[in-house]
Amino acid sequence: MNKFAKLLAVPAVVVATLATVLPASAAVSAPSVPRYVKGTGGLHSVTIRWSSPSSTGGSAITGYTAKISDIYNNTQSCDVNASTFTCTFNSGLVDFRSYYATVKATNAIGTSINSPTTTVAPYGSPLKPHIYYGYYDSVNHDLTIRFLTRSPYPGATYTVIANGSTEVCTTAKTSCVQHNVVLSPNRDQSGANFAETLSIYQTIGSEQSPVENNTEYLYSTGCTTTCDVPVVGTYLMINGGSLAGADLRNIRAYSSYFSGVNMTGANISNSSFSGTVFRSVNMSNVTANTTSFLSSYWYDTNVNGTSFVNDNWNHASSATVTGTPAQLPGRVVAGHIICPLVYMSGVDFTGQDLSNLNLSGIDFTWANLTNANLNNSTAVAFFLHSNVSGATFTGATFINPSTKTSVSSAGLTGTPSTLPTDWFVANGFLVGPGAFLSNRTGFDGIDLSNRNLRGVQFAGDTLNNVNFAGSNLSGASFKNAVLNNVNLGGANLASANLSGASGTVSGTPSALPWGYKISGGVLSPR
Repeated sequence: MNKFAKLLAVPAVVVATLATVLPASAAVSAPSVPRYVKGTGGLHSVTIRWSSPSSTGGSAITGYTAKISDIYNNTQSCDVNASTFTCTFNSGLVDFRSYYATVKATNAIGTSINSPTTTVAPYGSPLKPHIYYGYYDSVNHDLTIRFLTRSPYPGATYTVIANGSTEVCTTAKTSCVQHNVVLSPNRDQSGANFAETLSIYQTIGSEQSPVENNTEYLYSTGCTTTCDVPVVGTYLMINGGSLAGADLRNIRAYSSYFSGVNMTGANISNSSFSGTVFRSVNMSNVTANTTSFLSSYWYDTNVNGTSFVNDNWNHASSATVTGTPAQLPGRVVAGHIICPLVYMSGVDFTGQDLSNLNLSGIDFTWANLTNANLNNSTAVAFFLHSNVSGATFTGATFINPSTKTSVSSAGLTGTPSTLPTDWFVANGFLVGPGAFLSNRTGFDGIDLSNRNLRGVQFAGDTLNNVNFAGSNLSGASFKNAVLNNVNLGGANLASANLSGASGTVSGTPSALPWGYKISGGVLSPR
């Protein structure tokens, strides 16, 4: 062997060692999961889209499988080739039902695990839109209509047709402008108001929604040819102009805004102005019978001579209102419309006369009633954190026997100068027969001994170290209340509701409701 042969000869042990440390060719495997999986709802269909995996596994992708299933395990699959990144399912689906989609990739070696789940739902047939706002330009004769629709569908279009229009408006937006709209006088008001029948529908693909037919009344009383005319409907925004003497019966004007409008002598009976703002509006001599003013707002508005009869004032609020209504279940006090159920939170009634009023359901939370006169009022109201310093309640009614409702209070500041018989202020509460004090805090250590507390509501309260000794608690409710070291010595609890009450007591009551006992300082059912 020559020297070159010796150099080339490699011992077998070296060859074996090198085989263990030198890298082998990369292993081939199934691909990783498809990325960016997304579902899109369509008309009676869903489409799943995705992107290729981050790794093919060393072998070319041969195809993808998309799968959808619902909560009832109804499953469908779709197989596509390697160059396709979408699948559409359009058979056997339930409209608006959620479907859970996954995608997996396949190569010559195997199939990936499923992608993370994405949720998608098919749309149903087009839904009927609803007209909620319109505005008529009486100079250019253009009628702008805006409308509402549930969850606008991709690719949907809307069509609006107004009687007398020479042009059909089709748009993908939720508003339409009708040009050259010709209006005719209606209701025999000398051209003062007009009616227009509007048709609107939604189209998706080959399907059309039912038609929304809506007759909207347009008012122009007192306007000149340069005056824009509002269409009366939901979500109106009317700034200025005149609706004097207008017939506004049976309209819906939810959450609308009337500013600087002259509505003198208008008839708004049987209409709804829920959530509507009236600012600087002349509403003198208006007729409002069975009208809803639920959660409405009144500012700088004249209501002189207006007849409010059987109206809904629940949670309405007002300020700087002027005039004296001809009819109202209350009166205007310091610029505020005061009648049952209105919202007077934070209002300053210092020294004001609220006597002989029905204040039932009024929210006086944080109101200042210092030296206010509430004599002979029906004060079944909410006095939460109110200032009642020096207020007079002589002859006031704090409980309504027919409705079983009562005055509700907590966190009061100050002490009234007079209260009805058997009523008093303790720990910031108005306490007396039938008082509503359920689900309150702040009774710790309060002395309620030798009092007439018949029918008081303590349901859900935690009563720590309260002294009820000698008090009349007949018919009172302690339902689910916690009584810790409560003194019931000599107290009359006949017919009291003790359902769910628990805790420790001291003393022996003069009477307990049937089925209850005190043993070892513990109140419990027999």
